[in-house]
Amino acid sequence: SQPGCSAIKDASIIPRLVDMLNDTAAERLSILVDVVHTIESYLDFSQNEVSTFRELNGVDTLSSRMRHEALASLEEVKSAAEPERKRKANSMELDGGGETSGRSTPGGGDSPNRVSYHRRVLLKALMRTLAYTSFAVGGSRTRIPGLADGTLTETLSIVLRNAQAFGPGVSSLAAN
Repeated sequence: SQPGCSAIKDASIIPRLVDMLNDTAAERLSILVDVVHTIESYLDFSQNEVSTFRELNGVDTLSSRMRHEALASLEEVKSAAEPERKRKANSMELDGGGETSGRSTPGGGDSPNRVSYHRRVLLKALMRTLAYTSFAVGGSRTRIPGLADGTLTETLSIVLRNAQAFGPGVSSLAAN
């Protein structure tokens, strides 16, 4: 809301939130989701503040964080899938080679082949916020970080090449 954005601006919170994006501790992913959602809402309601956000290197930080999360997600999937492969191999030996399911939980939760919930939510929020900074009134005709050196396109490519692991929500945002 407009009063909330005014409070954020008056308290000068955005520079601190941008700094928090550099925190790569996995145990604070849920906090980072809230940080990015706050920045996203602020830029959505205060489109004239996009240029200020850019001056704080916020867009570069968003792009860097998105790359970090995409790479960390792949590592997470690889490390989670390895014990699952061993478990399946042991199960096949004990069961005599019976069929095994590809899901780790019957309820359709996170499987070892899927990026964790918090990382998916964070990646979606990062992509939406990056879109706000690129296409908002204050963000027009300025360079989009990562396009010139290819890091942004490489990050999006990582997501698209591993669409099954990232899920439909993240993959569709990467495609757009």
